[in-house]
Amino acid sequence: MILLMALTVTFACHKDNSPVIPLQEVAGYTCFYDLNGIKSTDNSGITVSLEGDTVSIITKSDGSWHFSHLKQGIYTIAFSKPGFGTMKIVGANLVGGYRLFDAIALCPIPLYGTIISNVSVNPGNTVHIDGDFTGTLPIRPCCHLFFGKTSDVLSDPENYLQDLPICIPGSFETVFTDQILRDKGFNSGDSVYVVAYPDFSVPITYNTWDVAFYYDTYTNIKVYPNLGPNKSSTLSFVLP
Repeated sequence: MILLMALTVTFACHKDNSPVIPLQEVAGYTCFYDLNGIKSTDNSGITVSLEGDTVSIITKSDGSWHFSHLKQGIYTIAFSKPGFGTMKIVGANLVGGYRLFDAIALCPIPLYGTIISNVSVNPGNTVHIDGDFTGTLPIRPCCHLFFGKTSDVLSDPENYLQDLPICIPGSFETVFTDQILRDKGFNSGDSVYVVAYPDFSVPITYNTWDVAFYYDTYTNIKVYPNLGPNKSSTLSFVLP
């Protein structure tokens, strides 16, 4: 009788009363484009990883990927391939069960260059910017302008106040109202500095293009992962 009581107490002390946590299963598709915006027919070789974890997988030829047995939580899923900008799904809240994400596209980082040849403010307070591309160009080169209040303006979101993508073939020319800059904190008499980076533009519809980006939901910042390394020299003008 004494031995039986001891065994009963031991069993009760080791009983697991913790709740069962449902595991998460996630999947999706990803693809990549060449510099001319043509989608690859073989989308294998893209690394899909969970930031802050050692878990990663490689896509199959159809671009499919799949994670299973993940604990509930908030994840950032990164999609990367050498020579391409890294896209991310930031702050994905996985709460158990199965979830299929929208398709993610990877775009190449352009290695051609950009030049800003002229910046001026015209009558009517419109800003006029002329520039050109250098190097081996795709069918539709693209540049991305960043405006700031210091001479070292960069594409770092902590450094610039306004950005403007330009997706046109050949030399570029853009004209816009200075109210765009005033709405972002520039005032009359301020020196406005502008620098151009090559970027990749993606076809949205026929004759309609846009640049690749994703949102960092933690900082509410729009991230442009396809900016090329060959930025232009910085030019400036004074806002009237």
